[in-house]
Amino acid sequence: MRNLRNHRFPTVADSEELIEVMNVVTTAAKKADAGLATNRSITAKEREKLLAQRIVSPNFQWSLPGRAVMYSPDRVLSVLINEEDHIRVQALRDSDDIQGAEQVASAFLREMERHASFAWSTEQGFLASSVYNCGEGRRYSTMMHLVGLGHDESREKVFDALLEKKITVRGLFGEGSRPIGAFAQVSTTLAPLGEFMGAVDFLTDLERASRKRLEGSKLQRKAKEALEYVKASPRISLPNSFRVLGWLRWAIANEVAGFPTDLKRIDLALNSLDLLMHENVDYADGKRADTLRELLQL
Repeated sequence: MRNLRNHRFPTVADSEELIEVMNVVTTAAKKADAGLATNRSITAKEREKLLAQRIVSPNFQWSLPGRAVMYSPDRVLSVLINEEDHIRVQALRDSDDIQGAEQVASAFLREMERHASFAWSTEQGFLASSVYNCGEGRRYSTMMHLVGLGHDESREKVFDALLEKKITVRGLFGEGSRPIGAFAQVSTTLAPLGEFMGAVDFLTDLERASRKRLEGSKLQRKAKEALEYVKASPRISLPNSFRVLGWLRWAIANEVAGFPTDLKRIDLALNSLDLLMHENVDYADGKRADTLRELLQL
């Protein structure tokens, strides 16, 4: 997260200033030679695809003046302009390469600093529209599949303990969303990288232990029910699609017979499944069911 010096935050700036901020940011990015494509206006379907790929947030207001998104051809690096703050830089890597993601984002911001001036103070660090986000101006985040902890009575205590360390567990779409299908986003804006990575390792160990304690036959039954549900259902809602993918992912990871063998297909489905929120509900649910069957080759 960064904000330009001598400009009001997006929450209070008028249209003229927001457009000026957008122009400053896009010009600086071009001078930085980051190779980012810039979109200032997109269709509802394009927006949903970017949302499913975690490039934009659900609350990003495309229709308002001065809004834009920039991203690299491989979608590893993306930049939201005039969301909650002037700039939100995001770098995506595998969950075991958080340091690599930080290096990508930091390298881009260093180049941007050569062509734009960011708001910063010795007392608060980088300034943000929310006082709680002032400081380092960064968030570490990773996606996790916590199907074991989802059935463990100790999960709330575990999540509360993480919260005391300034580490939160949220839904796939970030702030304000809830975990569905045991898929969750673990993130922090305050904990140092080493502590955050330690928390991720801690959750991973707990998840493995929880899966071992669970009754295998019960989980296999639920996974098979999920598979049959995808095969037979003419319509599947968005929440149910995540629940189904959660069970199928568990079955594939445990090499249960009768299921698809490629775990990457589940992860591809999570990242490419159209949300279709702008469509008629029945049409969207039907299209989603067809898409799931196609992605899973059922």
